[in-house]
Amino acid sequence: MKTIAELKRRLVPGTRLMNLTDGAPTDIHGNAGSYRLESNLVAGEVRTVALVQARGVTLRRPGGGTSFLEYPRSSEVEFLDEDTFRITWGEGNTMTYR
Repeated sequence: MKTIAELKRRLVPGTRLMNLTDGAPTDIHGNAGSYRLESNLVAGEVRTVALVQARGVTLRRPGGGTSFLEYPRSSEVEFLDEDTFRITWGEGNTMTYR
């Protein structure tokens, strides 16, 4: 992937995203930059795209429940390789997915 448009095309229901970053902020209800997180992200955790919406995707968590990931702005995303992207927001907060 090299663009946000490509990322959006790949995030379809059933797509699995593995979080590669440990220690993302916990219990952020509301906006954190462009992102709303309902729980702590754990490295190695796989979430599945359950629903695609205009502003982002709903992710199904492995133990049940969901979280929402808003599409990043171009200034907030870095494409590390064809399958890996990193989102950065606020003061050095990052999430890396494959």
